[in-house]
Amino acid sequence: HPTVGDIRGKGLFAGVEFVRDKETKEPFPAEAGYNGRVVDQCFANGLLIYPGPGTIDGVRGDHIIIAPPLVASKEEVDLIVELFDKSLAEVEAKTL
Repeated sequence: HPTVGDIRGKGLFAGVEFVRDKETKEPFPAEAGYNGRVVDQCFANGLLIYPGPGTIDGVRGDHIIIAPPLVASKEEVDLIVELFDKSLAEVEAKTL
């Protein structure tokens, strides 16, 4: 995805950082509310994720956290990835 700047995690816990420019890692302006739009679209598609605004300096920067239960099956994790991919693509189509 063109707005994904970095993905970090351990086990089933994953953080996804969003950037306006992948090469320079420039964040979206705070007023764009990018991570909120991703969270809202995921919710509309049946996926709950944790928002993370103000990652860089308390104002700028966007990320989300995906934290499924440790008892999630492979099929459930695959569904999480599918819903997140779909939701992010829908937000990017409206943004880019």
